[in-house]
Amino acid sequence: MLEDISYKNDEEIVSLIQSGKVDFFSILIDRYEEKIRRYSRKLLSGEVITKDDESLTLKIQDGGSKIVFFSNSTQISKTTNGSIDNIEIGKQITVNGEQNSDGSYIAKTIQLSPNTIRTQK
Repeated sequence: MLEDISYKNDEEIVSLIQSGKVDFFSILIDRYEEKIRRYSRKLLSGEVITKDDESLTLKIQDGGSKIVFFSNSTQISKTTNGSIDNIEIGKQITVNGEQNSDGSYIAKTIQLSPNTIRTQK
């Protein structure tokens, strides 16, 4: 974003902002763009369309789908602790995990949306 302007330290950044050569938000984006990009690749939300003992498939907002793998170490949460049994086809969830090179995900946590919690009878 700031390819034409170089800076080495915070004092130079302040000087650039004060001189009007760059604005604060450009510097902020330049410094944190990669961190923001990495974090956004870790979150995934969508509708559960298939589920088995080790994976589920989410229909995502753009109309595509993503495979999410989970294990016994994947934390699944709701208002109280949840389990894979609480995840139902057609319900919305949010996954936090690492994206694989093939586009699938390894889930660290799965959050059920408030309207997806199934109560025990």
